[in-house]
Amino acid sequence: MAKLILILAYWLGIPTLFRYWHRNRLTILLYHGVRSKQDTHSTDLRGKHIPASIFEKHIHYLKKHYHLLSWSEAFSYLQNKQPFPPHSLCITFDDGYANQAHVAAPILNRYNIKTIFYVTTGFLDGEPLWTDRFERALTAIREPIFEVIIRGQKKSYAFGAQKNLEETDDKLKRVLKTLTAEERKPILMELERLAGPLSPAPLLEPMSWDDARQLTHDGHEIGAHTVTHPILSRESDETCREELQKSKEVIEKRLKVPCLHFAYPNGNAADFHQTTIALVREAGYTSAVTTIPGTVGMMDDPLRLRRLAIDYCFDQAMFVCTITGVRYWLSNVKQSFFL
Repeated sequence: MAKLILILAYWLGIPTLFRYWHRNRLTILLYHGVRSKQDTHSTDLRGKHIPASIFEKHIHYLKKHYHLLSWSEAFSYLQNKQPFPPHSLCITFDDGYANQAHVAAPILNRYNIKTIFYVTTGFLDGEPLWTDRFERALTAIREPIFEVIIRGQKKSYAFGAQKNLEETDDKLKRVLKTLTAEERKPILMELERLAGPLSPAPLLEPMSWDDARQLTHDGHEIGAHTVTHPILSRESDETCREELQKSKEVIEKRLKVPCLHFAYPNGNAADFHQTTIALVREAGYTSAVTTIPGTVGMMDDPLRLRRLAIDYCFDQAMFVCTITGVRYWLSNVKQSFFL
């Protein structure tokens, strides 16, 4: 039903009205990855990796309808409190997957579009993201029920049918994101034990530091996304400070470029707070992006910038409704009526 409503909104021209409404604000898009044509087997339970052919259609549409800025160009307007050019838009990538460098970047370069890649430094050094460990194990488990003790409470999750898998992914992932890294560790290990040996997942491979270096040579920028991708609001100030400072230092040491920009892991409103923001500022970052949906005005706080996530944007209607904010507006309307 939600998909049909989006399609109807698209054909009624509602995204055009929203684009005009937001014409003087900056739109920041969040991508996670771009799937190569050769990779037809990797699991992508959350629709984070857009097929290359569809990504190129996205880029073609954006070139036609928006004023594309590099991150430094956009931040200059924000820093100086100057109006953005009409229909300004930036593209960002989170995490640091290899396909960002090997599949997305060549397309971006062909269209002469510069973007910023927020990398998780531990991931580039070979430590898998905990979110990917969770997804890979979840999709490989053949047990019908998974029982686990979380903060003293016994919880059960169903596996098996695709619908059950998606519901379990959503429910258990939400719970895991409320935990500290230490609390989460034994649960991930138990999931991986139940899953058994896992087949390779090329979609989830990290880019190398040479890849990151090449991106900077091509005119793109590298920002920090912590070392291990923790939910910062769940961690101690000491842990947050280490994650923020070390990721910045590693990027600057490895790439010989300043690292002034940051992306909050997960990035929802509950995933950082005033102390987190103060620590981001203390670490020397001048901007920080969230995953809170919305656009950016020239007077907005540069350490809590809104973005629009492009997950599941596999067709034109979903993509256009997402980048104009219609998708999130409809979601808010639905919650208002049904909660």
